[in-house]
Amino acid sequence: DLLPLRATTKDRQRARVRARFGVDAKVSDKVEAGLRFVTGNPSDPVSTNESLTGNFDKFMVGLDRAYIRVRPFAKDGRFAGSNLILGKFDNPFFSTELMFDRDLQFEGAAATLEARLGGDEGAPSVFLTGGAFPLQERDFTGDDKFLFAGQIGVKTAPVDGLRFKAAAALYEFANVQGQYNTQGLRDNDFTAPDRVQFGNSVFNLRQDGGVVNTVKFGLASKFRVGAATARAEFDINPTLVGALDFEVLKNFAFDRDELDDRLVPASSGDMAWNAQLSIGHREIAEANAWSLSAGYRRLEADSTLDLFTDSDFGLGGTDQKGFVVRGSWGLAKNFWLTGSWLSARTIDLVDPATGTAAPPIDTDVF
Repeated sequence: DLLPLRATTKDRQRARVRARFGVDAKVSDKVEAGLRFVTGNPSDPVSTNESLTGNFDKFMVGLDRAYIRVRPFAKDGRFAGSNLILGKFDNPFFSTELMFDRDLQFEGAAATLEARLGGDEGAPSVFLTGGAFPLQERDFTGDDKFLFAGQIGVKTAPVDGLRFKAAAALYEFANVQGQYNTQGLRDNDFTAPDRVQFGNSVFNLRQDGGVVNTVKFGLASKFRVGAATARAEFDINPTLVGALDFEVLKNFAFDRDELDDRLVPASSGDMAWNAQLSIGHREIAEANAWSLSAGYRRLEADSTLDLFTDSDFGLGGTDQKGFVVRGSWGLAKNFWLTGSWLSARTIDLVDPATGTAAPPIDTDVF
């Protein structure tokens, strides 16, 4: 029997805190460096929260950022946005929360070349970003797991009060698909992910014939994810701004035949999309400043790697669809309150024991 780890009608209530302390230093006109320390489970890449349920234990604190950024054209207005960054750093790609949680910090190297196509500051610009990010290294194998990514985009302000940004990206997750062990051996156990959230199709790497409780789950699909992202921002008046964000993903490496070969009963698919409308003040920095946003997202099971998705929507992972509503209100200068409601439902849940459709799981997080 499967334990009811996710299906429950019992509410869960937690008091949680998080702390972040960072320093960004300007080494020279072209070089900067930074460090940041945060609370949270060191093994969780998408959350810095700590629950107040540890019998007064001390919180764990880890190094969340450690980077050096070089801006070779810092004094050249047309290429000022270009930079090279090394170490552990914030997401260098233009994206929404559909694929990457906003708390996720990348590790490796990334570079952006940005060029303004004109002499004035309002001229359109194009940018190209690429990076290589190690995910999991294993001794004595040539199958280390990596993320290789590239993105090309444009920014423009066609008329006063309207700004538009769009980009296309490709994210190649190398060697993340699980591989069957040789009968009676554990030679491919290393292909199992160290950590997952929920939603990706998985299968048992171990084919031991009758040893029921010997399981090691690996990802059934490869992941080569294409992304198209756009944001339109418009001034409503001198203090209020509205915006529309949209992103769509497709896993071009998804192959249903490979899932059939690994005895995966079903997958809700290889596509994902997110749309969000927002309105409010540019910054919640003064008393009575406010902002509101509402959006809908759908992440099919194998549209992207579930490990890095928003940890609050459906408590993390893929194979989910639903609404996200947020609002913020300034209580005093540099002091504000934010509330969020995330309502998610599984798309195509399957009973692994029978291969038949199972009732959906609804998750509402406030």
